Amino acid sequence: MWPRGCAKDLRYNIMSTNERVTELKNRHGQSCELLLRRCNAGDFPALADVQEKVIASLEDGHIFARTSVEEIEESLREDFCFGAFSGGRLSAVTIMVVNRVTPRNLGVHLGYGEERLRRCATYDSTFVLPEFRGYGLQRMFCKIRDEEALRLGCDEALATVSPDNSVSLGNMRANGFEILTEKVMYTGVRRYIVCKKLIQQPEERSRG
Repeated sequence: MWPRGCAKDLRYNIMSTNERVTELKNRHGQSCELLLRRCNAGDFPALADVQEKVIASLEDGHIFARTSVEEIEESLREDFCFGAFSGGRLSAVTIMVVNRVTPRNLGVHLGYGEERLRRCATYDSTFVLPEFRGYGLQRMFCKIRDEEALRLGCDEALATVSPDNSVSLGNMRANGFEILTEKVMYTGVRRYIVCKKLIQQPEERSRG
């Protein structure tokens, strides 16, 4: 079953997170061949560099919350980090904090108990280099995260988005996320916490 907001014609098999190659096209018909694989500790310098380049490319820096060096290292060890490589160079990466009890699990900010935190995935950060925007990498990562979260036993996904980032907010809503609350987070910036159910409740399935 395809999650809402994800293109159905992306040519990759997401049943496994093993290394594989895919070809994506932008709206101008230009193609881009990418190697997709799980990131590891050796990818840390490239991942940190991609984040810095993405932040430097933004006109309004406050819409993007920097992931610290310690958080990147932690996620490479304990979470789900998945990258797209072009010509051996990391071009885009997504980080998902998996079902564990940690302040980085956004359920902590919502008062979730331990059992619910362990059934919750936090879609933490996605970095796409400017020259690789427009190829559907966000849609591709959305499917990868959803499938991996379900595989890990999660039944809901949480994320944050700046109220001033209309593009990201629109993408979140298109992908089935709903705004739960607004909080001041990170270094004192406003953020919506958004949520998407990954597993429908029985009564919801029967209505469908």
